[in-house]
Parts: sequence; structure tokens; C-alpha cells
Amino acid sequence: MKKTSTILCIILIVMIMIGCKKEQKENTTMKVGETNSTDFYQDFDPNIIFPSNATGYKYELDINGDSINDIEFKYVADVGNFYGYHGTYLAHINSNFYYLLGSSGIKVCNENDLVSCNDIYDNLGGDYEPFTLSYDYYSSVPVQINDTTWEFNDTSYYSGNWHNVENKFIVYKFLDENGWYIGWIRLGFNDDGKLEIYEYGYKKVNGCS
Repeated sequence: MKKTSTILCIILIVMIMIGCKKEQKENTTMKVGETNSTDFYQDFDPNIIFPSNATGYKYELDINGDSINDIEFKYVADVGNFYGYHGTYLAHINSNFYYLLGSSGIKVCNENDLVSCNDIYDNLGGDYEPFTLSYDYYSSVPVQINDTTWEFNDTSYYSGNWHNVENKFIVYKFLDENGWYIGWIRLGFNDDGKLEIYEYGYKKVNGCS
């Protein structure tokens, strides 16, 4: 009888260990935009909207409320006689923050995308290295055709995989003294081309590297 009880105890311990490992594995993932399972959620009401042509304007986020700013969004612009540009960048100012990458820069995620804290992330390579979200450039240079005729040589291009993107998500993960967290920020560029930040959330995860 004693031997049977010992065997049953061993089986029970093994089952608990398997269950814990399974729970830990399941806790490495997150559904983008989900608020029910987050440890923290912040809805901006009203939304954060960047002003037009306010070069040098920046907005910093203290994601985890430790009085240290973690993420900075920055707008730059310049307009000359025959050219102009404007760009919106993400500058990471906390080396413990990492961003989910796509094929060309910070990945544009959709609501309900399933992401893992062990996907490919980057901390942007330094304490203050900006990452282009959207950049537009144009020029209109006068070219003399003959003594009386001039034409304008127009050039324009854009870069950044967030160009004209609306209502999408940046995914990030960060490390503090309590372990790893994975989270998302919902943002996009509105009809006026201004960056608009709506909300963000994060949750604690296990098994991250």
C-alpha cells in the first residue's frame, strides 16, 4: 500500500511539472491589441496627435511607470525654396527595450496577430539611434529650356514601412528586475499625415531570451 502511494505521488509531481512547463511555454506569446490579458493598459483620451510641421517635436513614453522614459517619437521637417521633407522617427532611449522587426524596419502588426517574445527583436543599436517610421521628400527645381522658357523638374519619394499606415501596432518587449514583458502600441498616421498614438498595453511573460 505504501509503495502504491509513493508511485501515485511521483506521478502527481510529474504531472504538475509538465503542467507548469506547458503554462510557461504558453506564456511566451501575446495577441496584439488584446486588453483582457494585459498586466497594464493605457488608453489615451484624447489621442496623442503630433502638430503639423512642428520640426523637432517629440513625445516620450514611460511605458512601465518607473519614471524613466522608454520610447521617443520625433518629428522633423524642413522646407526650402525648391524642396521640402518631413519625417517621423522612433528613437529608443532605454537599452532594455526591444522592437519586433519585419523585413524592412519595425514590423507593422495587425490586431489579433499572435506574437512571441522569442521572435526577432532589436534594440535599434544604441542609446539614441532613431528608426524611420515614415519619411517624405520632394523637390521642384527650375530648369531653363531656352532663353524664354523654364520648366520645373519635380522629384518626390518616401521611405519607411509605416508610410500612410493607419491604426496598426508596434510590438515591443522589455526587461526589468521582475523579468520579461511583451506589449504593443496602437498608432498610425491620420488623413493629415500626423502621427496619432491611441493606446498601449503589456503583459509579463516567461521563457524569453
